Amino acid sequence: YSIIRFDIILGNPKLILNKPEESLVHTTVSTILLEGEINPGDKLTVNGENKVIENNGSFATTWPLTAGENNIEIKAKRFLGKEEIITRKVIYTPLENTSSTTSVNL
Repeated sequence: YSIIRFDIILGNPKLILNKPEESLVHTTVSTILLEGEINPGDKLTVNGENKVIENNGSFATTWPLTAGENNIEIKAKRFLGKEEIITRKVIYTPLENTSSTTSVNL
């Protein structure tokens, strides 16, 4: 007898996002760490880009930011199409360059 687990194919995917926890993040750093967990058989994308997950379903990836508002969509997708989506808005404000150059004429 074969037992088919239809929940693996048809059920809702699990998507847990541990970092960042907040839905709105302000930062002065040009990348952000995305860290969480999905079901090991599901597919993970960030803004449509496929990401590798560990055998246990955990993931950690850095995402580059552009100055201003960045909308990041993290998606777990089941084999036959059911999806779970978490979005984060990250506002990146680069620090101004405070170093000055001094020229000296000799």
